[in-house]
Amino acid sequence: VRDKFGVAPRFMTDYLALVGDAADGYPGIAGIGAKTAAKLINQYGHIEEFPGQVLGDSRERALLFKNLATLRTDAPLFDAVERLRWRGPTEP
Repeated sequence: VRDKFGVAPRFMTDYLALVGDAADGYPGIAGIGAKTAAKLINQYGHIEEFPGQVLGDSRERALLFKNLATLRTDAPLFDAVERLRWRGPTEP
């Protein structure tokens, strides 16, 4: 990950928040490309640790994009695979 993106694996959500991810539908922060994102992350750490002036008005958007880039491990799951069986359409 460090060789390809320039950041440690634990910073990938920060990186994706800054540069964007077209496959997931968020644009990233205007004016921040791959090199700048890696430089900022390596200098300051996670987006939450960036000094206020670094992202300015884009800070909240960056945090939203980071949230979108974060894989969820706390989502409720089914307890038995049988619950996934399709039983036909349901009433609206």
